[in-house]
Amino acid sequence: MVIYETLPKEKETNWTLIRAYSSLGMKIIQDGTGITFDEAIDPDFANRTYMETNIPVKEPEAHEEELEQKLFEAETVVDILMGLEK
Repeated sequence: MVIYETLPKEKETNWTLIRAYSSLGMKIIQDGTGITFDEAIDPDFANRTYMETNIPVKEPEAHEEELEQKLFEAETVVDILMGLEK
């Protein structure tokens, strides 16, 4: 379920902002555009609505490990090219 939360007025613009997010920790999709977000903050006059997806906000741990491995490999290549082999 998408939760809509009214935030304090923005000091610079005096706008009331609305935060939209999933109660289940899933990404949300903006109605009419198909754009997905972890959460959205819009001025209240925008009247934007969202639906919950089945995509978790946080990527699985395995994805993070894969990115760390790619970073290590890239650093190793740079070290070799710079003559700083480990």
